Amino acid sequence: MQEPTSFFNLSTDLLLPAVVSTVVTVAVSFLLKWAEVWRSADVSYRFEQKRKIKEALGKYHGVLLDTAEKMDGRLENLSGNYDKEWLVVGHPSSNSGYYFVSTVQRLMCFYEVVYKIEREAVALDARNADSSDFEFLNFVAVFRWILSDVEGLFKGLSYDRTSEYDHLYADSLKEICARFAKLADRDRQSAEMHWFLDNPHNAALLNLISGLKPSEGRRRWDRFVALHLFLACFQDMFGHKRHQRSIERFRLIASRIESPIVLRNMISIISSYALSDCASGQKLIRALELEYRSKTGAYIS
Repeated sequence: MQEPTSFFNLSTDLLLPAVVSTVVTVAVSFLLKWAEVWRSADVSYRFEQKRKIKEALGKYHGVLLDTAEKMDGRLENLSGNYDKEWLVVGHPSSNSGYYFVSTVQRLMCFYEVVYKIEREAVALDARNADSSDFEFLNFVAVFRWILSDVEGLFKGLSYDRTSEYDHLYADSLKEICARFAKLADRDRQSAEMHWFLDNPHNAALLNLISGLKPSEGRRRWDRFVALHLFLACFQDMFGHKRHQRSIERFRLIASRIESPIVLRNMISIISSYALSDCASGQKLIRALELEYRSKTGAYIS
């Protein structure tokens, strides 16, 4: 004969499932709440980073465009006047002519802004930048790189990497910009830059510019033409209507590059800095391809 189920056993049988159900419900509720809070925090973080990136880049957009336009104008002018020897440094350096001194001033004003943007960008999470902001930051990166590169631009060509002859080491350029940044605006006029020009620590910069011209058996001319092309591309992308360039205008600048290998290398550089997808980058690539074919009779493979 089966013994009757005790009240204690019956209570235990009913209580255990209830406890398990309660624990599961609480755990699931906690996890859902935690996930909701995490998603909310992540969205807030991304939104805040986007806002900060917009603010930081918006603060420098106009001044970078202005200094890029001025440097672009000087390089364009130099292409037709390099034989006049206006870029020969004087002795002492502060005795140099207006053209040389103002070229140094334009270059430094531009790179001062480049380094200001990079310093602020370090504190921001660029992963949250939209496509336009990301392209802006990539241009800033390629500008900083172009005067210091000793590998990509001249890949396949002989190049002396051991001394600041046709380039400036990245740390040197950064230090020179820091010294320039100490000049008050009134001291940046071409006739009032004596302290900066006669500082021996800035000699590498002055020597890089002094007497710059094509057909001198050096690589620096192609380096500055490459800078000119990126300046033009940046203006085409982020400037006003007057800054826009046709493929033929890009090609006119590209025609001043002496080594066809540099034309080919520039296409790789444009891709490596994720600028090949934007319309301005595509125009520049097309101009480089056409000029390479004109100089060599071959297509870029």
